[in-house]
Amino acid sequence: MQKSNIEPLFGPDAPCAQSPQEWLSLELKLETVISKRASDRRKKEAAQPMVSRFCANCPISAECYAIAVAGGDGPDGKSDYTGIAGGALFKEGKVSVPFAELIRRTA
Repeated sequence: MQKSNIEPLFGPDAPCAQSPQEWLSLELKLETVISKRASDRRKKEAAQPMVSRFCANCPISAECYAIAVAGGDGPDGKSDYTGIAGGALFKEGKVSVPFAELIRRTA
């Protein structure tokens, strides 16, 4: 996975920036699941705590999502971000599980 998405955020208003240890712990669990090429169900299970705890009411989720989409670190200047951003699960710059699907399962 790329470096944590906390780094490019716009300040302390983001819940993930307010609780970085918890975010990084959950992010590490998600990274482990993704690296083992787990099923989509397992990836969703690993992503859901992050989305429900941090992204669901985040005041800058749209900006976070936009950063992950824009990225620019991948080949041809395209995003290669993998992880949670703006409540969605990204894999190599593309949304693999949208926010609505992740948050629906937590309710």
